[in-house]
Amino acid sequence: MYLEVQPSGKKVWRMKFRHQGKESRVTFGEYPAISLQDARQAREEHRRRLREEGVSPAQHKKQQEALRRTAAASSFKALGDEWFQATAGKRAETTNKLIQSRIEDNLYPFLGDRPIAEISPQELLGVLKKVQARGALVVAKKLRQYASSIFRFAMYDGRGKADPASALSGALKTKKERHHAAIVDPRQLVAYCEPSKGIVPLLSSAPHSRSRR
Repeated sequence: MYLEVQPSGKKVWRMKFRHQGKESRVTFGEYPAISLQDARQAREEHRRRLREEGVSPAQHKKQQEALRRTAAASSFKALGDEWFQATAGKRAETTNKLIQSRIEDNLYPFLGDRPIAEISPQELLGVLKKVQARGALVVAKKLRQYASSIFRFAMYDGRGKADPASALSGALKTKKERHHAAIVDPRQLVAYCEPSKGIVPLLSSAPHSRSRR
């Protein structure tokens, strides 16, 4: 391993090695951002990989890049965007905009970069409870439905393993319906109606008279 000084004055750590009969070089980073100790640790790791796995630094870099691409394509956001595009034609434009904004504002900030196969029901529930805590009970339930559709979409090609949202069908609060008391006194009905809005009760203030037989 050595420190190479380039014409621009930049200094970088490099190491020469032989792999499959060919001489190659690997760069560990720029000095002083990468210290001597860090460069030595990187050197030992590359030596170990060559010795035990037969993988050169260049091959290892390609493998890591492939793993990152696979992980990015299997993230919750990647699958969510694919699901949205695949199903957008079945919905009205206004509905699509509402669904997209809800997912981007409430799910992606917490789950977007997570591998979709690793998301548990408990993790999803924690995110939905943040929405529920704002009093948006209906939105939280809708988000669970959207998430369930995304998880099931991911299972079609094997990038997803299960639908953790389905396990949360009864875990969220439900908005209680408010029932108004029935008006049984005609005088209350008169007070409730608003003549200024054209709502006039068909009641007479005169007492009812009994018809004589």
